[in-house]
Amino acid sequence: MKTATTILAGSFLALIGSVPAASAESCVPSADRTIAVSGSATLHLPPNRVTFSVGVESEADNVGQAFEVNNAKVQALLEALKRKGVKPEAMQTSNVQIVPRRDARGQEQPGYRVFNNVTVILEDTKRTGELLQTAITTGANRLAGLQFFAASSPEQRKRGLEQAYRDARAKAEVLAALAEQPLGSAVCITERATPGPPRPMFESAMARAASVPIETGTEAVTYTLDVVFELSPE
Repeated sequence: MKTATTILAGSFLALIGSVPAASAESCVPSADRTIAVSGSATLHLPPNRVTFSVGVESEADNVGQAFEVNNAKVQALLEALKRKGVKPEAMQTSNVQIVPRRDARGQEQPGYRVFNNVTVILEDTKRTGELLQTAITTGANRLAGLQFFAASSPEQRKRGLEQAYRDARAKAEVLAALAEQPLGSAVCITERATPGPPRPMFESAMARAASVPIETGTEAVTYTLDVVFELSPE
């Protein structure tokens, strides 16, 4: 879906700090003397948020026993994470499943297995490895994956938009020169919402996930503008 903000005329650098996040109509070139181009810029930012899911799996001869054992393990996991400073609102239990036991051939066996996941959202990505180690030590034996996110600050967003505008202006200057027409001012600027996807990291063995340091790297955040420039009268 496209989120747009339209600016009519004026100086881009003067208005860029006041671009609201509300939706507006996209720029549409008029039948007059205009050139429509797009410009983009990509900033590589360190992630400032991470989410991961750890799970507990238990088995027992009957449903009630399996459920009771698993609940105790999940409660111990939650308490251990709280002691490490994770706030209750940053944790969520989900994906509770109760299934019959099955052998390697898929044949149903006596007894039941119970699964439960705990999803954690953190603002401090540096603590990811430490908290995974805590989860494993406490009894977690399933890992859904890690996802790192990068959200730009107002200053970074401004820098990205400025670079995207300069890219659009450079393209318009090339086109105007090819058409042998003088390029005028921007008459419409629309920002596209182009968030970068989270970067998933998966690990099959919980023990290995704990022993290998977590490297967050950087995330690519792209800014894109659609700009309509007028062609000045000759």
